[in-house]
Amino acid sequence: TQAFTILSYIPIQRYGYKPLYASLFATNFCLSLLMLSFSSAESPHSIVFYIMVYPTLTRAVQSSGFHLAMSDMVLEMKRKKALDGRLAEPSVAGLFMGMNALFCKPMESLFPMAAAFFMQQSQSTDKSLFYILVAPPLLCSVVQMVAWSQFNLTPARTATMRLELLSLRNEYPS
Repeated sequence: TQAFTILSYIPIQRYGYKPLYASLFATNFCLSLLMLSFSSAESPHSIVFYIMVYPTLTRAVQSSGFHLAMSDMVLEMKRKKALDGRLAEPSVAGLFMGMNALFCKPMESLFPMAAAFFMQQSQSTDKSLFYILVAPPLLCSVVQMVAWSQFNLTPARTATMRLELLSLRNEYPS
């Protein structure tokens, strides 16, 4: 995982993290779809491959780009507030980070309970485990691709936003 994390800084520096995240979401989607289409609970080699590749790629990209992405999303929100002439209002950066924790942390607790319920209702434990392993990344990849499409955070765009925000602060000092 650490080697992939270090290697993921190369495309982040060159292209920004948005294309890297978009590639990750597409890779996760395709990997999960391939597992659902061509594999099954009786395919231990493909399951082991999936368990090795999916978390490694996801953690590596998340570790290298998450804080950069969050800071640029906060920058974009600050820029929008500044364009609306609301420079003196308190920052929503803490709220933005809190919303991330609000949605992520409960899912870490609720998903195992939902998985246990699903397995209890199922006739085949192996099949249930297979779907629990593969279906959530498939669904989450779609949600992530849609959510990230709302942001245009390339390195050039964030540099422009920083200069624009600085200009607006100088134009309208508080």
